[in-house]
Amino acid sequence: MTAATPPIVIDDHGDLEVYPTVAMAGAAVEAADVLNGGLEAFDSEGRPLRFAAYGNRVALEMPQDSRPDSDQLEGRLRDFIHRVGADRIGIVDVEDAPLSALLEAVLRFERGEDVL
Repeated sequence: MTAATPPIVIDDHGDLEVYPTVAMAGAAVEAADVLNGGLEAFDSEGRPLRFAAYGNRVALEMPQDSRPDSDQLEGRLRDFIHRVGADRIGIVDVEDAPLSALLEAVLRFERGEDVL
């Protein structure tokens, strides 16, 4: 089984959270939220991940048939950045920024780090 490549993006109906590790992403999600559905997760290459609830613990797993879709992940990140505000996120050229720059900018923003 292929391992997920961090950072990890969790999408809750357009509200994105980015985590530096798979473990941190799983720890941030409650089992009840997994059981209620609606959450989606992706690794940094755009591969969809599957949530698994083990009691109160949540794990993120990579399905064997998971394929990268960086265009879809870039679109979600750009939509989120436009909604929040590119100036608040700290990225100037949202449309031309590569996926890695979008991920890093949102991760810095969510950590409360100074924007560039």
